[in-house]
Amino acid sequence: MRPQDIAELVRVSRPPSPYGARRLALTYSIEDIARVARKRLARGARDYLEGGGEDEYTLRRNRTAFDDYEIIPSALHDVSEVDTATTALGSHLPVPIILSPVGGPRLLHHEGELAVARAARHAGIPYAVSTLATVPLERIAEETDGDLWFQLYLWGDRSVAKNLLAHAQQLGYRALLFSIDVNVRSKRERELHAGVKLPKPDLTLHTFLDGALHPSSSWHFLTSEAISFPNVEHARGTSTSATSLSDMFDGTVCWDDLGWIRDVWNGPIALKGILPPDDARRAADEGVDAIVVSNHGGRQLDHLQPPSTCCRASSTRWTAASRSSSTPVSGAAPTSSPRSPSALVPCSSAVPTSTASPPPARPACVTPSISCLRSCVPPWPCPG
Repeated sequence: MRPQDIAELVRVSRPPSPYGARRLALTYSIEDIARVARKRLARGARDYLEGGGEDEYTLRRNRTAFDDYEIIPSALHDVSEVDTATTALGSHLPVPIILSPVGGPRLLHHEGELAVARAARHAGIPYAVSTLATVPLERIAEETDGDLWFQLYLWGDRSVAKNLLAHAQQLGYRALLFSIDVNVRSKRERELHAGVKLPKPDLTLHTFLDGALHPSSSWHFLTSEAISFPNVEHARGTSTSATSLSDMFDGTVCWDDLGWIRDVWNGPIALKGILPPDDARRAADEGVDAIVVSNHGGRQLDHLQPPSTCCRASSTRWTAASRSSSTPVSGAAPTSSPRSPSALVPCSSAVPTSTASPPPARPACVTPSISCLRSCVPPWPCPG
């Protein structure tokens, strides 16, 4: 090869913006993205992102359950133009994907929710912001004109939740995800071994030594604002630093709470964390707009069934119980933690998530899971 040929191939230039764009440009699958994240993040952040509850049986089953599925393609169909658009809770989605709530994301990226809000706006998909967001709700709303949803955790003092709901609705958050599978704080052993205790992680000598091996993420973490839960603090009128998450989740959440939540929230409501078919039917009887079939990414109770194995039974029971709903939404859009398959099932019977094929006979389960989505393409059929 001639020197001038080499000169054309080798270019020295300033790394492109935004932050991390060059590395992401060289990723071709979700697993590639996960490898980049594992190299960049210190151990505590990695264990918070990828860890599960107790022995992590549920976490492993969430991933391996997808190995039981195979695709049988229908040949000789014109797929030159494929429409993946659908709707969920009144939102138009160009693809059947919703960005799920994640607590404490500034452990993983120094901009946290602000970066996610910009990405959601760019993709044209909804973003559900966690109660345990590390950025004020108003700053997130200022960052995007996209479709924002709010995810709610309940504690013993219901006035905190009422204040949060009023604040989110005032800022234009349109839909509500009510998480019902975190009555108490789980025992996440990987996080405990790594010293991850939100909002104030344990910073030991080992933490600093490990951080030195990941200088970029550690620098951003140490030079950014201290992690806190400003929206909870705003609603409570006190700092969360003196209260552990275990104390905040007191186990008192029950079906009766739906009554006052419907009175306070003027918008669509989805229950996040449904598994048994009887709970799906109860949710429909209570008049909620959708359910999210989920086991919280295997981060709560261990030895639970994967959502993909109970999705059909729960969604069938939900559909049968909610045929007469006056506010149907179409499609089956995913909302999940970074490692968990889950499905948002609408109150109407399922409709196709792609107009290039005939309507499926049941709702679809799809997942944006970093850990288990490798080569699967939505819509993913529910069992059986």
